[in-house]
Amino acid sequence: MFLFFITYKRFYSLFSERTYLCLGQWEEDGVMYTYTMRNDTATNECFVGLIVNDEEIYIKEAGGHCIRNIDPKQQGMRLYKKGKRFMRCTYS
Repeated sequence: MFLFFITYKRFYSLFSERTYLCLGQWEEDGVMYTYTMRNDTATNECFVGLIVNDEEIYIKEAGGHCIRNIDPKQQGMRLYKKGKRFMRCTYS
């Protein structure tokens, strides 16, 4: 189980895991798209991501139909490794 520690300005929250079934993945214009089905709701969701290195990525929801022209580094959430079981998330 993964837990996410979210930092947004001065507020802190701890969120539990959501699980997804990967339906497809591809790259366009240097960003990675991942089309998924959320296991708890059986709805489809798309994510767009940018891998900076093995320790840091940016991710942003891209709707149910994989909206293009989203810059995950500017509009998304920064994730980076923190230990073995946690990711620290910072909203821009």
